[in-house]
Amino acid sequence: MTLTASDLPDSPSARPAGLADAEVVAIKGVSSLDFLHAAFDCTARGQVFAISRPDSDLADLVGSIRTIDLPDTAHLGWGQLSYRPDLSDAPAQIVFTSGTEGTPKPIVLSHRNLADTVARLNAIMGVTDEIREYIGVPVTYSFGLGRVRAVSAVGGRFFLPDRFDPVEIRTLLEAGEINAISAVPSLWQVVLANPDVIGDAGAAVRWGSRMAPAFEVASTGASRGGVSDVEAVTTRPSSRLDSAANTAVPSEYAPIRAAASPSPTRLRR
Repeated sequence: MTLTASDLPDSPSARPAGLADAEVVAIKGVSSLDFLHAAFDCTARGQVFAISRPDSDLADLVGSIRTIDLPDTAHLGWGQLSYRPDLSDAPAQIVFTSGTEGTPKPIVLSHRNLADTVARLNAIMGVTDEIREYIGVPVTYSFGLGRVRAVSAVGGRFFLPDRFDPVEIRTLLEAGEINAISAVPSLWQVVLANPDVIGDAGAAVRWGSRMAPAFEVASTGASRGGVSDVEAVTTRPSSRLDSAANTAVPSEYAPIRAAASPSPTRLRR
């Protein structure tokens, strides 16, 4: 059965402890504002969702699956959503993780898992509603979707680009439209290899995730050529995420250390 986001029920149904008899909404894995609206609607309504991909088969793991249609053309650009952390242990999302080369395995993330990560990220980064984040990674993966949740939890705004573009980033920084960037190390290495593309505009970055120090290096020339050197020269709070005691790294796959927050559950066939 296929439905749109508006077809979901207005109020949460009873949340099952397990998923053997549960209905799960499958959202096509297209990084877009449309995807985010569908995912956030599911969360707000208490509907478990999963991101639909060719290697993510849930057919024999849950009671039933419904698919949300998304527009053929991905809508990108500026977005603002509301995320209210839910500390219940009810299932919120099913993700597939395979490590580097393994077979994808379904993992159930609870509302508490997601909320705990958002709370600790925002606390250590000191995020406020002034954040305007350029999310340079697909929001159909844990890191990107997690960044949208974190920004939305404080009432900030985010920008989804067509692709990670250092020239576009510089333009937005110089115009005062963004003050935060999220990207993975391989993308920051592109910036480090071409420091003049960002230049002094990097000074406008107030918050960054995963190698934001690259902007500081790009404008100061402090790098000695290695990723570890980049992390060593920064004083930004984001560079301390991985080592800070009892804090979460920017991904829902991070260990949930708090005693009150159970670890994600693996679904078994």
